[in-house]
Amino acid sequence: MPNDLVTASGLAHLPGSPFSDAQVDGAVAALRRYLGWHVAPVRSETFLLDMLPMDDVLRLPTRKLATVVQIRRGSDDSVYAPSTYEISLSRSRIRRKGTYWPYGYAAVEVDVTHGFTACPLELLAPLGQVIVATRRDRSIKSVQVVDSATTYGLAAALFESLLDESVLASYRVDSLPGVA
Repeated sequence: MPNDLVTASGLAHLPGSPFSDAQVDGAVAALRRYLGWHVAPVRSETFLLDMLPMDDVLRLPTRKLATVVQIRRGSDDSVYAPSTYEISLSRSRIRRKGTYWPYGYAAVEVDVTHGFTACPLELLAPLGQVIVATRRDRSIKSVQVVDSATTYGLAAALFESLLDESVLASYRVDSLPGVA
């Protein structure tokens, strides 16, 4: 996915700048992988969901659901009427009324519009921190001491530097049943 979240000039105010486009693109890609979704800008997507038996809730891989356009059964593309489900935009969940969603792999398709209009400001500092962390000496690729190991690189810097940041937790889509 191309970087349409933030540009190098959008991070120019952060410590350690200026950042190259390649550094920003790498940090954005790592952040999106870690969070489990694109974050911004607003876009239309189709989610293909695997479902467990007797599950009446669809858990969508987003933290900013704007609209649900259509829900279809994956096996035959039949469309569910909006009167058969309830949508929670704030929780990115869709509950089926009175029955369950079909179960199996790729059982339900959901067309949505989701994402923030622009990168949330509180994600800019973590992006800058990741870039600065990756500027270390790259001649050391990994270190192992007894039962602990560290591998250096962009993804490792993200997890090691920012895992404790509560700001990231509020944007992260956890691995949940039903999220393909």
